[in-house]
Amino acid sequence: MGGTEVRSRGQRWLGGSSTAQPDPEGGALGPLGAMLRRAGPQLLQSLVDTSTTAIFIKDVEGRYLLVNQRYEELFQISRTAIVGKTDLDVFPRERAEGLRASDRQVLAAGAALESEEQVDHADGVHTYLAIRAPLHDASGRPCAVCGIATDVTERKRAEAALREAEERLRHAQKMEAVGHLAGGVAHDFNNLLVAILGHAQLLLKRLPTGDRLREHAEQIQHAGDRAAALTRQLLAFSRKQVLQPRVIDINGLVGDTSKLLRRVIREDVELVIALDPELGHVRADPGQMVQVLLNLATNARDAMPRGGRLTITTREVALDDAFAQAVPGVRPGRHVVLTVADTGCGMSESTQARLFEPFFTTKAVGKGTGLGLSSVYGIVRQSGGEITVDTGPERGTSFHIYLPRVDEPVETSPPSPLPELDRGTGLILVAEDEAMVRLLVTEVLTDHGYDVLAVATPRDAMTLAERCAEPIDVLLTDVVMPGMNGPDLAAQIAARHPETRPIFMSGHVGVPGGTGGFDSDLERATDFLQKPFASDVLLQKVREVMTRPR
Repeated sequence: MGGTEVRSRGQRWLGGSSTAQPDPEGGALGPLGAMLRRAGPQLLQSLVDTSTTAIFIKDVEGRYLLVNQRYEELFQISRTAIVGKTDLDVFPRERAEGLRASDRQVLAAGAALESEEQVDHADGVHTYLAIRAPLHDASGRPCAVCGIATDVTERKRAEAALREAEERLRHAQKMEAVGHLAGGVAHDFNNLLVAILGHAQLLLKRLPTGDRLREHAEQIQHAGDRAAALTRQLLAFSRKQVLQPRVIDINGLVGDTSKLLRRVIREDVELVIALDPELGHVRADPGQMVQVLLNLATNARDAMPRGGRLTITTREVALDDAFAQAVPGVRPGRHVVLTVADTGCGMSESTQARLFEPFFTTKAVGKGTGLGLSSVYGIVRQSGGEITVDTGPERGTSFHIYLPRVDEPVETSPPSPLPELDRGTGLILVAEDEAMVRLLVTEVLTDHGYDVLAVATPRDAMTLAERCAEPIDVLLTDVVMPGMNGPDLAAQIAARHPETRPIFMSGHVGVPGGTGGFDSDLERATDFLQKPFASDVLLQKVREVMTRPR
């Protein structure tokens, strides 16, 4: 069929010759029908060119009869290059066959069909929502296919961005829920460890050297120490670990840790350190940041079983609102970026999705606890920062840690704790709802000369304080107790005994429903004992508080 025949066919259809004997006055449409027939395709072309969606009409053989101006713009083709031709004449074969199949499906069904089509453009792949419908002649047979195509690329991108944001939110909520669970488990387990480690230490002090039972006590203490290390990692992940943040220089911390890092990695792993000499300062717990470096270096080493390169870099960046929206937890502004990158095996998307979950590990049984990266995540988040990962199978892994920059000078190390003294004197009020911990603390303190009043509830503590005529030198209280938290109890006791100095102890920090500022106040407090603590640490803290000038 030649071009002239196509045009005449188009003119017959476009002119509206759908009846065998058209009314010379316009038929059912009256004057409007007559005008349409006189104007012919030109009027219809003008009408469809006003549409903001792409419109096309094809005959049953797939030849284009009409395209509008929007079609030319969206599909980057002129009407002179497409009218009278088929999809096979103007488009790549694979795309043309797909379009033709859609047309046949519409003609066979005799009803409108909707589909999505993707087309390569100079600025990327565009997605179109196409609606095809059959046009029928007077006898009811399909004589053409009319299509409307709308560019929905931006909508699709917005939907994809929304799904990604929702997924990040779900992931953050899941991590938060797991963190609450981990913190609760660690808190309860730390109470048990206080008793286990404390009684093991008491046995070691009382058993003479050479006693055959001494080895058993040492094994109990060793196992308890390993369990305490695991609970510390759980607390770090749940962001309920007590930190001692101060203004530090990340460059100096990396430099001081480099010798230790070289001992962690193997000889076949090259260590490269590139530090920005103009780097600003951050506020973080230096001991915990060293742990972050060690954990990341250990994971990098394990990801390079045949050797490779471990690179640690620092730089400073100014994060804008767009970055802050893409990375939840980051606020716009100046940040110090610490990057730990390896040339190892990388990770799949499924592994990345669970990367920071506690107890998740890809290592063989017995080769890892799955708490290394989860504790890194918790330390960074609790320090006010964020961690991201760039990885893929066989292309290595890069961890980027963003910490807010501060303009304050570097703080010096806190003074060394006072040495332990053999015996002490004074009255100590102990408030601890866990019986094993309460009994152990009481025994340790009384063994070293202190008078102890031990109670299980805050109410009992206040009753004793009201009745006690002697000065109470120290209130040693758990943070989380039924009825009242430790800081509130300390405030109540101080009203009756202003001379009393509080020492807080807890397996985690945080009181559900507590007042604002509670957690941050405890993190800054010097008189805090993180469970599990050794008996010597308890005695040293009590002596330090009692001898401190008022």
